[in-house]
Amino acid sequence: MKNIFILAIVILALFAECSQTDHYRIQGNIQGVKDGWVWMKQKTETGYRILDSAWIKQGQFEFEGNLPNGIQSVNLYVDNVRGTLYVFLEPGKIQIRAKRDSIYYAFVTGTPNNERWGNYVREESRLYALETEASRAYQQSFATKNRDSIKAAE
Repeated sequence: MKNIFILAIVILALFAECSQTDHYRIQGNIQGVKDGWVWMKQKTETGYRILDSAWIKQGQFEFEGNLPNGIQSVNLYVDNVRGTLYVFLEPGKIQIRAKRDSIYYAFVTGTPNNERWGNYVREESRLYALETEASRAYQQSFATKNRDSIKAAE
């Protein structure tokens, strides 16, 4: 009887461990937003479907749930804030640090796919800044009509 009891505990512990593997938790902080709603939406063939919502209090919000169908991509929308934040729902603790005026470029960390996506977004931002600077330099040199200056800017 004692062995059956121990076996039952081991099986329950394994079941509990397996059921936690699809659990996610998102903790976010948005500077410049005191309160409001953040909406978790997923793109479908016919538009967006609301999956969840959370109240923002003093810039903080939290989502928590399980993933019945594996890793999913979602968009987070904040009331009265322009832009959207792309997040991968995957098992683990996901942290978001964002600013109201640049929600797309938020730091999303804590899970592998969100780390990769964050690296991509930061690199995209860096390259965009370089492209903007190069374009500005070219336009300025072109205005001078100096061939050497234009060639250097190219």
